[in-house]
Parts: sequence; C-alpha cells; structure tokens
Amino acid sequence: EMQILIVALGSRGDIQPFLCLAAGLVAKGHRVTIASDAGLREFVADFGLEDSVYLLDLYGNFQEHQTSEVWQEKIKAQNIFRFFQAVRDGVEWFYDENSEILLQHAQRLSQHDAIVTH
Repeated sequence: EMQILIVALGSRGDIQPFLCLAAGLVAKGHRVTIASDAGLREFVADFGLEDSVYLLDLYGNFQEHQTSEVWQEKIKAQNIFRFFQAVRDGVEWFYDENSEILLQHAQRLSQHDAIVTH
C-alpha cells in the first residue's frame, strides 16, 4: 500500500483524468489524497473519493479578478496580443494570490510516497 498525493488544478476537464487515476489506485488498495480546489467538492464526490480529498480554496477571488475592468478591456480589445496578455496576467495573479496558501499546506502534502501532478 502506498500513500499517493495527486495535485490536480484547473478546470473539470483538467482534473477528471486525475480523478479516474485516483479511483483506480484506491480500488487497488492505495491511499490517495487529492489536492484540488474547494469548488470541485461535488465533482470529486461523484467519483467516490470524498474521503481522500484535501481541498484548498485556490480560486476564491479569481472570478472577481476576471470581472475587473482591466481584464475585461483586454479580453474585449479584439487583439490577440492583448488577449494573451490577459491570460498571462491571470496566471501570474493566480500564483501570486495562492503561493502562501500552498506553502502553508506544503508540509502536510509532502508526506506521501509519491506525488502526481501536471
């Protein structure tokens, strides 16, 4: 039996393959912890993994960031360079906003035999 951590961030489409992997590992007798966003609690439960989930509130303010005037202006500019700049800014914001949260949980999440992420 191994203790495996799966860090799965992103949209449902990003996370679903990792949930399938987790379900298979649990079926084989391994202990799996899934670190993902708290907003996906029900989606994770649909896979029968609610007992092995460790959810973080990573996207809490992201929707507020996306609706900001600056973000909206870049998206609506109909300029591919401004669009990609907005995407880059969003990714930078995400990591700046959440780096402290991830560091706070790093010790608990590092005590596994294997870590799987993307």
